[in-house]
Amino acid sequence: MGVSQRVLGVFLGVVLGTGCAPQSHQMIGTGNSSAIIGGTAVGEQDPINISTVQLLHVDLAKDQQGHTIIKGLETCTGTILSQDIILTAGHCSSKNPRELILLFSNQVPDFKAFFQTISQNKLVRRVVAGVTAPNWQHLSGNSDENWGDLSLLRFTGGLPEGYVPATLLPANAVLAAKMPVTLAGFGETDGVKQTYATELLKVTVQIADPNFTQTEMQIDNTNGEGACHGDSGGPAYVSSKGQNYLAGVTSRADIKSDPQAVCVGKTIYTKVQPYLSWISTETQKLEANSNYGLIIAEPVQK
Repeated sequence: MGVSQRVLGVFLGVVLGTGCAPQSHQMIGTGNSSAIIGGTAVGEQDPINISTVQLLHVDLAKDQQGHTIIKGLETCTGTILSQDIILTAGHCSSKNPRELILLFSNQVPDFKAFFQTISQNKLVRRVVAGVTAPNWQHLSGNSDENWGDLSLLRFTGGLPEGYVPATLLPANAVLAAKMPVTLAGFGETDGVKQTYATELLKVTVQIADPNFTQTEMQIDNTNGEGACHGDSGGPAYVSSKGQNYLAGVTSRADIKSDPQAVCVGKTIYTKVQPYLSWISTETQKLEANSNYGLIIAEPVQK
């Protein structure tokens, strides 16, 4: 199974239209399932909600008349790091950052209506630059560890009212097996049936292996609770004295326990701690130089 088959982003069908107004959006099973998988809704004032954002990758094309059409839409989840930076998975980025849109809302919209009114939507921000972690840029097709599945994205317009940056887990904090960890995202509520969430969801599970690799941890999804497609890039929080700390970013299914990547086994999260220096350095570059990150490096599969 290749890299693209294991990552936990989600393609939401084919969307066709002219300009930015798609005519249809094929979503499967948008009922009231209560899950990220097995989870609960995140309220507007929940600290997780006010640091989490929807990431939309719009696949643009030209029709026979030369009009721009929206061919497809992929969704991921991201975490706010500053007034103009989010952290997400490397596989959630795009070579062209301007294909990426952020939506600051805990509700998944009706995408037909969303794109018809996008220019008036005060909760939408445009991504203008970004960078992926060095490991991700050099990832080979048969890699099974230390993917470096991270990207930092800079957006314009600042944070909407009420949204705040997350707090990164300090370098000296210790992660342990069976430690509770809270996951959040906008992804599928059932990987087998491919049912989708209509709002931001969270669930608390356990760390299976805090040292799955030098830069990754393994999360236990085996009790019918955990992350799934569309949760890619989303947060894994550990809590101490009432404070949430961002410990990891959703990457992919663990191929050994979930060979079909249908979210019934364990999942792999990129740990934040090994990348604290990279996050700090690259954030400063993105914020200081408007010409930095205009093309986002993607891995060359071998």
